[in-house]
Amino acid sequence: MVRDAEAHAAEDKRRREIVELKNQSDSLAYQSEKSLGDLGDKVDSVQKGRAEGLIKDLRDAIAQEDEGRMQTLSNELQQLMMQISQSAYSEPQSQPAGGDGGTSGGDEGVVEGEYTVE
Repeated sequence: MVRDAEAHAAEDKRRREIVELKNQSDSLAYQSEKSLGDLGDKVDSVQKGRAEGLIKDLRDAIAQEDEGRMQTLSNELQQLMMQISQSAYSEPQSQPAGGDGGTSGGDEGVVEGEYTVE
C-alpha cells in the first residue's frame, strides 16, 4: 500500500491542484454573479454582458476541467469585476461629497459661545 501511495503521489497532487482550481473558479463565478445582482443598475450594460459571458465560459471550463482556460478566465473575470466595482462605487462617493458642501452652509445660524476667564 505504501508503494502504491508513493507511486501515485504525483498523480494525487495533480488531481488536488485541479480540484482546488475548480473550487476557486466556481467561488469566483458565484461571487461575481452575486455582485452583479447586488449592484443592479449601477453596472454598465456592456460590462455586465461581458462579465456574464466570462462567468458562463468559466463554468464551461470548470465542467471540462480545462486548467489553462480556468486560470485565464478567472484572471479576466477578476480584473473585470474590479473595474465594475470601482466604477459603480466611485459615483456614489462623489455625490455625497457635493451634498456635504451644501449642508455646511446650513450652519450659518449657529453662534459659537464665548468663554472668558475672570
